[in-house]
Amino acid sequence: MNVYLDNEPLRVEPPTLARAIEMARDAADARGRVVIEVKGDGVPVAADLLDSPPENDAGFGEVRMISTPPGIFVRETLLEARSVLDDAVRAQERAGEQIQSGELEAALEPLHEALACWSLVRDVVDRSQALLGQSASDVRFTGAGGELTGEACIARLGEALRDVRGALEQSDWSALADALAYDLGDLAGDWRAMLEALGDRAAPGRA
Repeated sequence: MNVYLDNEPLRVEPPTLARAIEMARDAADARGRVVIEVKGDGVPVAADLLDSPPENDAGFGEVRMISTPPGIFVRETLLEARSVLDDAVRAQERAGEQIQSGELEAALEPLHEALACWSLVRDVVDRSQALLGQSASDVRFTGAGGELTGEACIARLGEALRDVRGALEQSDWSALADALAYDLGDLAGDWRAMLEALGDRAAPGRA
């Protein structure tokens, strides 16, 4: 199995996919970079193989990996998370409309979808900042209501999610609809602004 990192050959012993990925990540890390792409015989390697690479060549004759500075990777990841926020807004709006029309059972599916989207965005923020050795709490940016900090934005999300869960537990559908429409609805814009601010901080000067 021939292995390359950024078009440079790597001597991999034993020639397994697990060892190839390990060596590439170590080599990239030593250069202050992160591996962002793994292709086997010209095709992106499946996520399950990347999560648990086998102790064999996985049938590949050639594995090519691409690395990039972590700031660029983090910026792109954060900006891509904006689309997940958009999904959250659409789902919570759907849930709110169904609650208002009395379709309570039907509202649960988009509600869970919205909560899953928020959880994913929060995870992206946490992981990206850990990769850079930074914290989202101290970033400053302009939101809909003026100057904000990451710390305040994150705290407000926690409060809003607690309100949503509390309303669910108490079957307080009116409070739940309000939390979806106003608390989480208003937060989406601020979180979008925070993602952009974190992306700019990760890779300053990138368009």
